[in-house]
Amino acid sequence: MLTNQPILVTWILGLLVSLTFAGLVVLLRQWQRGRLVIDGRQVLVRALGLVAMLAVWVLLGFMLLWISPTEQQRAFLLCYAGTALLALLLVLLAWLDLRLLALRRFQHEARLGMDLARLYTPQPPEPGDDS
Repeated sequence: MLTNQPILVTWILGLLVSLTFAGLVVLLRQWQRGRLVIDGRQVLVRALGLVAMLAVWVLLGFMLLWISPTEQQRAFLLCYAGTALLALLLVLLAWLDLRLLALRRFQHEARLGMDLARLYTPQPPEPGDDS
């Protein structure tokens, strides 16, 4: 069992950074191959969210491993403020992602409604059709 706290924090943050980066790579590769049902704007929002999450993990690593809050107060506060701003950015990106999902759903329902109306609208007779 690991009893050294910096080693444990390094392993955990390294794992989180690796998984987040892998998620970013998988998202971009699936979008490039056309396997996603979301549009480009939503892929961009999700990719920006993953990049912001990577930055949060890196800043947390700096705060926990290399910056002493008692000796380097200014650097610690800057990292803390950066992490807080990135957390707010992640909330904003999540809200934007949900709005884009709702917009796509609304557009899809409108298209289905138009198709249904076209299906049940009587068509005018063709010229020269005597039936």
